[in-house]
This record gives sequence, structure tokens and C-alpha cells, in this order.
Amino acid sequence: MSIRKKVKEPKIVIGGPDCLGRHLNGKLAMNLTNVSRVTTCKIVTPKVYAEHLGRAKNPLFIIGPGLIIDYAEGKLPIDWAVDIAKAGGMAVCATADTAGPLIERGLKPDLSCGILEITGLYLVDAEWKGVNGKGQHDWVIFNGIPCFFAERALTTLLRYAPWLKTYTICPRTHHNADYTWPKQNKSGYTRYKQDLIDEFQKIKEKKEAGELETFSV
Repeated sequence: MSIRKKVKEPKIVIGGPDCLGRHLNGKLAMNLTNVSRVTTCKIVTPKVYAEHLGRAKNPLFIIGPGLIIDYAEGKLPIDWAVDIAKAGGMAVCATADTAGPLIERGLKPDLSCGILEITGLYLVDAEWKGVNGKGQHDWVIFNGIPCFFAERALTTLLRYAPWLKTYTICPRTHHNADYTWPKQNKSGYTRYKQDLIDEFQKIKEKKEAGELETFSV
């Protein structure tokens, strides 16, 4: 008899009509984030993100390698991510090679793993205790995950984690997220990120003061 422990296979969507990068008319989309889904993502503002964060029980910030390879208005994207994470007081999952740069900037991730593991194994497991041991997450925001992987990860959570609301920080619109931002140029994207930091800080202060109720978004 084999004594090897059975390894759980990750749930990750790598095919299907909602993640093939096709327009509704069947033509291949040039932008892989322009895909179809049964439900519709909501394009909202940073203020809405913050309002939802204030009602989340255990929010999670997933940070990807796209933040360490380019500058945005003279500031590294990963520096923006650190400011966003601190302003929101969120648990952090560092994917790819982002853990080191985050620690160098004074932000220690609660978990470091691949995007496949966090979305295909952990976030789809209703009994998982979260990256911080406080219970499964009900709110997750993506930043810096390459679009090719982000869309598949978002589709996976859409199908297998119905308790979870997903958000993106990206200059492109992600149709498989529950909430996303409009497509923007660099200056517009930078303004949205600064607005997000300001709004998150307001919500964090209200939460610490006990002025917000926590319930499902």
C-alpha cells in the first residue's frame, strides 16, 4: 500500500469561453483582458474600493512581478503598492520575486507563493484560514499580476470561490473581476492610485476608531 500523501490538484481555469480572450462575436481579442463572462464586472472609482474595504472581514492584497519592472510617474509601481497596502491595512501575498523588494521597503508579506497556488489552491478552499490565520478571505485585490495570468486567476475565483469579491489595480479593465477600473493613460492611472491611498487611509482610520460595521460586500 502506498503511504504517499495525496496532493490536492489546484483549480485553475486554463480554457473555456470566458477566458480565451475572445469578443462576444467570436473573434480573437487583441487584448487578452477583453473577454466575455456571464456576469458583468463593475467599473468603479477608488472611493468605491475603499467603501467595500471598510466592510470586508479579511481583505487580501496580491502583489505581482509587474510592479518591479517599470516606473510610473518617476516612482516604482512597487512603491505605490507598499503605500496602498499600508494605507489599507490589508494582509499581503507576494507572488513571483516580489517578497524581497517588499521587505526592503518595510512591508513583510504574510505569505509568499505563486499566483497558481494562492488562487488555485488556497482561495478556493472554503476551510482555509487565510494568509494571516484569521479565516478565509472575502475580499481580494490584484496588482501587478501579468494580464495573461490575472484573467485566468480571476476566472478561477469567479467559478470556485463564490464568497470572494475580486478587485484589480491596473490601467486596463479586467472583465473577469467583480470590480475594476476604466482603461487609463499613465497620468490617470497615477491619479487613481493616489486617490486609492487617500481613501484607504480614511477607511483605515474609521475602522480603527470602531466607526465601521463589518459585513459582506
